[in-house]
Amino acid sequence: MAVTGNKLTALYCRLSLDDGNEGESMSIQSQKAILENYARNAGIINYEFYVDDGYSGTNFNRPSFQKMISDIEDGKIECVITKDLSRLGRNYLESGAYIEVFFPKHKVRYIAVNDGVDSMSAAGLDITPFKNILNEFYSRDISKKVKTGKHIRAASGKYMCTHAPFGYIKDPEDRNHLLIDEQTAPIVRRIFELALEGMGNNRISKILKKERLPRPAFFKQEYFGKYFDNTEGYYDWTQSIITRILRNPLYKGDMWLHTTSKSTFNSKSRGYIGTHEREIVQNTHEGIVSREVWDTVQEIMNRHSKVRPSNSGYENLFRGILKCPDCGRSLLLHTDTRKKCEARLASFFQCSTYRMKGRSACEQHRIEAVDLEKAVLEDIQKNAKKAMKNPESFIRKILSGMASQSIENADKLEKLIVKLEA
Repeated sequence: MAVTGNKLTALYCRLSLDDGNEGESMSIQSQKAILENYARNAGIINYEFYVDDGYSGTNFNRPSFQKMISDIEDGKIECVITKDLSRLGRNYLESGAYIEVFFPKHKVRYIAVNDGVDSMSAAGLDITPFKNILNEFYSRDISKKVKTGKHIRAASGKYMCTHAPFGYIKDPEDRNHLLIDEQTAPIVRRIFELALEGMGNNRISKILKKERLPRPAFFKQEYFGKYFDNTEGYYDWTQSIITRILRNPLYKGDMWLHTTSKSTFNSKSRGYIGTHEREIVQNTHEGIVSREVWDTVQEIMNRHSKVRPSNSGYENLFRGILKCPDCGRSLLLHTDTRKKCEARLASFFQCSTYRMKGRSACEQHRIEAVDLEKAVLEDIQKNAKKAMKNPESFIRKILSGMASQSIENADKLEKLIVKLEA
């Protein structure tokens, strides 16, 4: 994989916001100068820069990086050079997939100048996995510090979400404080009034539609200058919207500290934290309803509830993973409280669209929790046996699959961009 000059040498540069405190040494201009100087000293004249400015090293769906990968697959590139390993990426598994699987597969030489890494030298590659792990630790540390900062602000009563919840507006003098919105708060109070009368969510939704009270999405559309094509959609309240309002302690003046979490620091998807697991910060703002009203409504809803979103203490191992094969929405965990048995045996997953809108919108797609656990465990055990028989082959298969997944994700992103621009 020597550089012949018949094909391009890709000089790849990347800078993210997290690198800002490292000064001029990490700037794009500095990286370009280092790489161009290296190329000239090595006698490489057929080169091209690929630059991603403002992109995290843990995310490989970067425009110039994916353009470089596409050019490699088209046979245009024979060598990739970066200032150091962290410029390629800070996720050690995906970086390793490219360095150890993807590049060799396409006969591409890889060089990280400051780290002394050259894929033509076995000695240089021996230390590469350890340096990639250190690079990921750096990103993990940055993520932890950012998360801690947000947690401290939220714990002090600061509202950290981008948009105010239904019934509130952001204080013009303090964007992290909520004020009651007199335009929408009466609708929230009406929902609690109906719930106090003992009405179920289905009946409440029908009354709100009859009274022509717009649902939250209407006000979001109005604020952002977009409107429904069908004005009847303004009044289509679903049971899930009403449940979210009635169950949210925000309307009595308290605030959940966090409602979602990431499974890993570099994960892009977030899973919901069960309501019983959420921390509450009290008296952060003025409530739309009194605490007595809110607490009474909870008691009424608990008495009415037979099958509800799981709050039983059963650990949902599949949070944010299961999707409906028809509508694509999440399969949510529910517990049948009528069953007098262990929560695990009374729990099941069900399409959220079916739960909200019924069979006319989607099928139930019900899966018992115990059946799903058994199927997944059997699959894990099967793969574990394969890994024990041939560890090296299994690792290569995983790395290759990760590289393919990164490329597949990039293809999906490109198709989405084309669709949005059409």
